Amino acid sequence: MHNYQILASIIYKILSNCKLVYVDHKAKNLKNYRDRISIFFMYFFANKIVTINPTYFQSLKKFFNDRVVYIPNPVSNIFTKKKIYKEYKNQIFKIGMASRINTFKHHKLIIDTVNKISKNNIKIICEFAGDGELKTKLIEYVQTLNLKTKVKFIGILNESNLRNWLNSLNLYVQATKGEGMSTSVLQALSSKTLVLGSDVCGNNDILEKSKFVGKLFKNNILDLEKKIMFFYFLKKKNKEKYLKAGTHYINKNHHCNLVRKKYFYLINNL
Repeated sequence: MHNYQILASIIYKILSNCKLVYVDHKAKNLKNYRDRISIFFMYFFANKIVTINPTYFQSLKKFFNDRVVYIPNPVSNIFTKKKIYKEYKNQIFKIGMASRINTFKHHKLIIDTVNKISKNNIKIICEFAGDGELKTKLIEYVQTLNLKTKVKFIGILNESNLRNWLNSLNLYVQATKGEGMSTSVLQALSSKTLVLGSDVCGNNDILEKSKFVGKLFKNNILDLEKKIMFFYFLKKKNKEKYLKAGTHYINKNHHCNLVRKKYFYLINNL
């Protein structure tokens, strides 16, 4: 089970005498009352609880013992692709984020930072992939700043288009209040794209855990601008270190075949 249909799942488990596995995918600091209710009931009824976040796994383990298992999110093979190293001196530096456009993400922070950077004659553009309840409001905000040519909303992308879009970026930015484990961050690392993420739960379980595996920023304009410009001025030799370290991390921890084996092992040993 990967959602809030706890009552139906518990009834089915009891009547059918089957096993129940609950996947807890919500960021620890963003859990609402429904998440806490789900965890409460799963404490009594689930045979196994899977968490995708290593830090949250350690805290749950104190209560669930051997019933809690850490299995990270996987990355499809489609995102693993060689990428030509781009030189963007005197060219446009393209950043982007793929996510739901809602209150859990800091799209406005990125917009304000792009506005600040562009005033310093830096050729930067930003593209937001995805949809959500704040999209219309943010489009209006972009218009008030006269940034329509620099900030674009490109809608929902399928897997193939997402791969091509990631490969078009110079830098992927995940500005967020918290993550369970961001699939978009993992996909960007796998596709050999430089990655920058908010220093929050989920992101800081991936980025900067190993040398050259992305960078973290505080959720304010000053630090985000500083980290974007770090990558903007990054020399080719060091850029290659970040790109290679990112794909190495993915292959070691999040490759789809590796994660598949972990789920099959869990199911076969229930």
